[in-house]
Amino acid sequence: MKYSFDKDGVMRSGWQYIEGSWYYFGEANDGSAKKDWEYIGGSWYYFEPSYVMVSDAIKEISGSKYAFSASGAMLLGTFKFKDDIYATEPTGEIKDSGWILYKKKWYYKESNGKIIKNSMHNIGGLKYSFDEDGVMRSGWQYIGGSWYYFGETNDGSAKKDWQYIGGSWYYFEPSYVMVSDTIKEIRGSKYAFSASGAMLLGKFTFNRKTYVTDVNGSLIPYDDSVEAKAREIASELGYNIYRALNYCAGMSRYYLTSNGRTSYPIMSSSEYAIYGYKNYGGDCLVMASAFKYLAQACGYYCTQWFGWVGSSTHSWCEIDGYVYDPNFVNATNRGKYGFAYGTRGTWRYSKSYTM
Repeated sequence: MKYSFDKDGVMRSGWQYIEGSWYYFGEANDGSAKKDWEYIGGSWYYFEPSYVMVSDAIKEISGSKYAFSASGAMLLGTFKFKDDIYATEPTGEIKDSGWILYKKKWYYKESNGKIIKNSMHNIGGLKYSFDEDGVMRSGWQYIGGSWYYFGETNDGSAKKDWQYIGGSWYYFEPSYVMVSDTIKEIRGSKYAFSASGAMLLGKFTFNRKTYVTDVNGSLIPYDDSVEAKAREIASELGYNIYRALNYCAGMSRYYLTSNGRTSYPIMSSSEYAIYGYKNYGGDCLVMASAFKYLAQACGYYCTQWFGWVGSSTHSWCEIDGYVYDPNFVNATNRGKYGFAYGTRGTWRYSKSYTM
């Protein structure tokens, strides 16, 4: 063992600074110089075979790397050392690669030990972007003349396909570039995107042509078709199915036939709907037909039935097995939110065929 004695011959103990290096000589009744790993005062230290304490350095020990502060204490967690950022295992070994969270910012170190800086990079099948300091970017980023979206602060992966951001829908190409200022066909439907990239909804003019969308943004030219008019009204109603029902129920109720009966349909469902949108009035066929197309514009699969209520012919709509009958709402001021067949206080419906 190695010991140290002062000028009076007294054996030294504890920490000692001798000829420019630090040593540790154990407790008062020990005095032997230490080497290898020592746990002192709540921290780990490493001493060379020469007993000199390692400090302010990264040192490979038994095949693993460790970092030591200027005071010699082994560093743990994440930290900046000599202008580089490191992370350790709980036992202190420096991680060779992977994600590092330092001061609430994410970095990524490659297998060569270098932090990725000022580039886009594929990691684990996802794409990330890092600034000139190596900080992972998040949110909206303008890179190389294109806009990208890298998710929230602790996400950072570039997005593609449809994304709902800040109250609007956006579409990103397989290359992660945001689509903007164009009409684009996506999986068989066409969509319009503003200069800011937000998908356009409702009725709008784009490149001097007028279009109208359903609730999902799928657009068609604005013309005299029943679909176009229904989409326009649905957008004004906020694509709300119950507001659409009450819109149709609010029509003036009267027969279209001279004999005051609805014996059978005299027009197609689309023609009845157009009549209702234009005149805001009509019989059960008009109301049901108008609602059918509004429901479709709101994103619902809606079936229009023609049949009977008691001995009277009638038309109504059905969504997911529930009755939506604007004429019933108009006549009774009930059933405003759809109801199951046979619900007490409602009419008895007998189906004949769909329209």
